[in-house]
Amino acid sequence: MRTVVPAPGMGQGVGYGLGLIRLPLSCGGQIWAHGGDLAGGGVANVSGQDDSGRSATVYITALTGGAGVEHLRRTMDVALCS
Repeated sequence: MRTVVPAPGMGQGVGYGLGLIRLPLSCGGQIWAHGGDLAGGGVANVSGQDDSGRSATVYITALTGGAGVEHLRRTMDVALCS
């Protein structure tokens, strides 16, 4: 699950494996995450954990286009790097 291929459409440094997304953190390291959305509901979420066990879950409603992915990434980074 942690063998990833580059996923440039999901952001710089992001890799996608078998259901897991590897997201780099601005404070160093990475988190392993899994996201999802609710069809027609304008809701997206991502839940992730770094190798030390720190974790966070973020939900965003009223998404507009592909902007939601970047908002989720930035919010996860703030939650785990602040």
